Amino acid sequence: MAINRHLSRILALQALYQHELMETEKEKMQNFDWEDSGKANPETKEFGYELLQGVLKHRPQLMEEILKNAGNRTEEDFVLMDKIILLLSTYSLLYQKDIPANVIINEAIILAKEFSQMASYKFVNGILDAIRKKTK
Repeated sequence: MAINRHLSRILALQALYQHELMETEKEKMQNFDWEDSGKANPETKEFGYELLQGVLKHRPQLMEEILKNAGNRTEEDFVLMDKIILLLSTYSLLYQKDIPANVIINEAIILAKEFSQMASYKFVNGILDAIRKKTK
């Protein structure tokens, strides 16, 4: 079966949102038990888990990179969903070099349009593009 990376990102996004909001232990969120639509095959869940683990492992460095490219904003200034999308995407930009940067940024824009505020995609795009330029 093919990996649905968009769904993988959504699963990781949901798990990270739960973790940030309720400080859920990673052991309780790693299986994506809430996904019962049958759309997430084992490979899709595995890629989502890889994203989740990567963000949790590198969160301080990822947030530091995001803040370097966010003007005078602090972490508390971010809408929670935007912050999570940026963490996921920054992880991919820095650590998943086999995925083209434009694909990562386009996915982040889609996630922002789907799950965040109306103009969030512009904000997310700007920060990720700045990070992309520095990591070429």
